[in-house]
Amino acid sequence: MPNRFLFTAKWALLVNLIALSLISTTSFAGLFEADHIHERTVEMIKDFKKTGRRISFLDPNEKHPVDALPVLAGIKSGAYISVGSERCFMMGAMLENITRLICADNDPKIVVYNLINMTLLRFAKNREHYISLRLVDSLNSWRTQVAGSSRLTPSEQALLSDEVIFDFWNKNVRENIMFSYFHTKYDPSLPRTPFAGAHYLYDDKAFHRISWLARSFSISAQLIDFRDETDVLRLMTHLSRRRIQISAIDLSNAWWDNYAGATLLIDLANRLLDRNELDARLIFTGWLGPTGPHTGWGYYSVEIKTLLDRQNNSDFFHYVLSLQTRAIHRKVDIEEFTQPNGYMYRTHCRNLLR
Repeated sequence: MPNRFLFTAKWALLVNLIALSLISTTSFAGLFEADHIHERTVEMIKDFKKTGRRISFLDPNEKHPVDALPVLAGIKSGAYISVGSERCFMMGAMLENITRLICADNDPKIVVYNLINMTLLRFAKNREHYISLRLVDSLNSWRTQVAGSSRLTPSEQALLSDEVIFDFWNKNVRENIMFSYFHTKYDPSLPRTPFAGAHYLYDDKAFHRISWLARSFSISAQLIDFRDETDVLRLMTHLSRRRIQISAIDLSNAWWDNYAGATLLIDLANRLLDRNELDARLIFTGWLGPTGPHTGWGYYSVEIKTLLDRQNNSDFFHYVLSLQTRAIHRKVDIEEFTQPNGYMYRTHCRNLLR
């Protein structure tokens, strides 16, 4: 197919629909297609109700995502793979050259959130309609609106008609006070608001971007444990078979020792090297401390091709371990966050967790 056709929404949608029809639901553990989204989501809700996982970081607690732009400058076109909930969607809303968004997390509750949110985004006619669907409309309203809709597959219609799904959304999103920061409309004249540049609920440009990705079937939500080599291998195989290039893998602070550990970054870097994804980047965050002028999170990026150099590879490993130690003990000297060998980059988020 000529490349020029790929830039139109019509042909992009057609290509994705054909691809979806060819993929079986068992071809990749954790891959949720629009034709099976309802069954999979309900199944996960039942699972985490049984296991009773106590803490899920559903709400976006990393404010000022625009502060990540310096480390994302020049990021190549391709798939942006990110852990978390709104962290993933906001990056998709902010980065114009991302062609696919893969929201991957090992927490079923976060994956359920991502599945519902991407379906609401696909169905919404405009930003105002999305806000109404997300924050206001009743279950009966959802049911009436989606019935027979050509914008959704039958399974997606069933998803937004299910009382279990609606109850999950109502309890964990609408009634969750931790979402108040994200659901607040801020005065655009203010010099610095928490989600400026990526707040797609109230930013037309950001909404257009994330909505386009959703409507073109370019957002997926996957249950992935990056500590599990089998999960990672299946993800990489899935992308390779479809010739999808990776733009970046964003781990947030999942590399901390109380989550996956610093070696996770090294393992993923080696995976990307094996795939020859030399222009891809690893994105991660580090805690800059709870007090003082440099509070909040720091954003870090490493370009994979720089790790071909053995010394850089060794330096990166030791630097990450050093970051982790300081993050755990919250002993951070801002002057230490420089650019070792010119391949590590830093910016910081201020007043992130007030």
